[in-house]
Amino acid sequence: YTKRRLYQQLVALCGENGFEIDRNTDEYTLTVKVELTAKNNFNDVGKLLEKMVPVNTVIDLILRYNQHSTLAQFTHAQLAAHTHYQLRNEVIT
Repeated sequence: YTKRRLYQQLVALCGENGFEIDRNTDEYTLTVKVELTAKNNFNDVGKLLEKMVPVNTVIDLILRYNQHSTLAQFTHAQLAAHTHYQLRNEVIT
């Protein structure tokens, strides 16, 4: 499989902005961070990577939790309406 085909498959599963991919050719690692908006497809992404990525490459699949920069746009009162679990693990709008 090609990098382009892998990217197309990830877009189909997660959406255009539903993932972040980082390839380190020196260390033979591939890191894929799945956004919370696409977390329902996390297991499917793992299966896809196992199928498409060469066996000599280490796959690091991560769920990308909410970051401070994402939550900083909300007021304290808005954030107080959610639990810590929700703030970390769910899409906050």
